Amino acid sequence: GNSRTLQAIELESGIGRQWRLWKWASYCASEKIAEHDGGQYEMAVYALQCSNLKRTLPICTDWESACWAMAKSWLDVKVDIELSQYQTSRPEEKEFDDDMNGTQLGPENWPYHVLDQQPRDIAALLQKLHSR
Repeated sequence: GNSRTLQAIELESGIGRQWRLWKWASYCASEKIAEHDGGQYEMAVYALQCSNLKRTLPICTDWESACWAMAKSWLDVKVDIELSQYQTSRPEEKEFDDDMNGTQLGPENWPYHVLDQQPRDIAALLQKLHSR
């Protein structure tokens, strides 16, 4: 019952719309927690859900955790970019994008400052990890 209702809502509102909303809410939560000096681990949990490396990396105490965080973040963005190519755009989705507090969004509906944090490829990821 409930899972079918949730699936219907997802399909009716546009494939991926709920996913983007969830990622956006996670991003806002990670930034809000950081602004109010909330718990660093709580901030990192939300940041990790939306690939916000700026808020995730400060709690990584060794190269293994930093490598995992960067690789997960990079992979999440790459998968979402690929999936966004298969989504059909609807007029109300444009309104959703415009309502994101004036944040500049990339064509993949990721805030540019999150996209800019991501390495371009594995070599760049390793270089960023090495320079950390």
